[in-house]
Amino acid sequence: EGSTQGTTVTFVWDYNLGPGQSYNVSASWDYYADHPHSRDYNGYPPVRIQNLSVAEWTSALPGALFGHWHWCVDVVEAGVVVAKSNCSGFWLQPN
Repeated sequence: EGSTQGTTVTFVWDYNLGPGQSYNVSASWDYYADHPHSRDYNGYPPVRIQNLSVAEWTSALPGALFGHWHWCVDVVEAGVVVAKSNCSGFWLQPN
């Protein structure tokens, strides 16, 4: 079985924010039925990080949710989403 300990992942986003802008990140596990922990983690909520203004940040993801994840970025100004990134994927393989 996979580890249920958290796995630290560092994300980096190359951006050009305007004055008064920040960004929000959402990372979601791509559920699939054959995953050994699918019954326990079906519907696992996305990891959300809000009001970022730095290019690099670290988040702990559940080690049991190895496999494919995707992440997206929304640029926010005055509480309103003014731009959305294309989503990118990554594979989580804890040691």
